[in-house]
Amino acid sequence: MKITLTKTIIAALFIFILASCSSEKKQAVEEKRNEIDSVLAQKSSSDSAYQQALSEINDMNENVDALLRKRNIMLQLRPENGETKTTFQTKLQAISDELDQQTNLIRHSSKKVDSLQKSIKGIQRRYKALLQSYDSLLDRKSTRLNSSHVSESRMP
Repeated sequence: MKITLTKTIIAALFIFILASCSSEKKQAVEEKRNEIDSVLAQKSSSDSAYQQALSEINDMNENVDALLRKRNIMLQLRPENGETKTTFQTKLQAISDELDQQTNLIRHSSKKVDSLQKSIKGIQRRYKALLQSYDSLLDRKSTRLNSSHVSESRMP
């Protein structure tokens, strides 16, 4: 929603300012606007990937919790009737192996989240810089003032 609102505001400013600009300035403004649209698309994509990664980690944490509960229950129990100690230990080992696998997946996903956070911060910095350069292009002071204006001081 924020991205759509931002794009709408930028588009409105673009149309308003474009009418009174030179063709070179119009082209520069259009290029900046396209760059901003590209960065907003990158940010949206990164945000989606970030949310997906966080969701995956949450799911894996839930799996680990369930496996830990199951393992702890089994540790308190003895082999079931007719079950050998070896079979019981094999079941425990399978749970431990699955816990190790889930833990490794969580580590991998955590690294992915860290990488996405860095990427999002970079995109935010780039977006901010683009907006500043876009604002400077849209600054109408440079089109209103020219060399015929004489600076007057209020001091006698």
